[in-house]
Amino acid sequence: MSVRKVDLSSWKRIKQFEFFRDFSEPFFGITFNVDISVLYNELKSKGDSIFLGYLYCILKTINEVEEFRYRIDGDEVLIYDKVGASTTVAREDNTFGFSYIDFHENFATFSKKANDELEKVKNSSEFLPSENKLDTIHFSSIPWINFTSISHARNFNFPDSIPKISCGKIVKKKNSVEMPISIHVNHSLMDGYHVGLFEGKLRDNLNKSL
Repeated sequence: MSVRKVDLSSWKRIKQFEFFRDFSEPFFGITFNVDISVLYNELKSKGDSIFLGYLYCILKTINEVEEFRYRIDGDEVLIYDKVGASTTVAREDNTFGFSYIDFHENFATFSKKANDELEKVKNSSEFLPSENKLDTIHFSSIPWINFTSISHARNFNFPDSIPKISCGKIVKKKNSVEMPISIHVNHSLMDGYHVGLFEGKLRDNLNKSL
């Protein structure tokens, strides 16, 4: 993993950054449905995890849109070359813990390492990872609800610039398999245009063979 600083003196979004950065709530959220038919059918035929399949596609897309790799650190803006996911992991007692999953371009490698991490968290009583990372997204799956919007618990005393993505219930329709996705991002680092880029690229990645 490597990281570099944004040159704020020449950054084209410096005015937007300065305007939104001190808002008590600088995050904005958008929810949309995606067709996951191609991904779903491929993974089902192979017996692979649907959850890890769509998480892979989301992380692949996150890493393709530069603004989703920007993070605020004090008075600086950093750009990471690659980000992973801090995701909730359900346990058999209906509690959950947090994990950290690295992104790997090869899906088989990603799936193997992610499964190892998920099993480790499922079989432990730890709640939070030992390390607090910036090169991540906050990810959760809510497979029981076909939601149309979502909000997140947040500590407004803690500076936060990490994108938050949630996926809902998979719904099988006559000619498609669909799923809602909610995304919350810090407006000082990106705009609706960048979320639109993410949405378009994600639809493309969901329609490609793994």
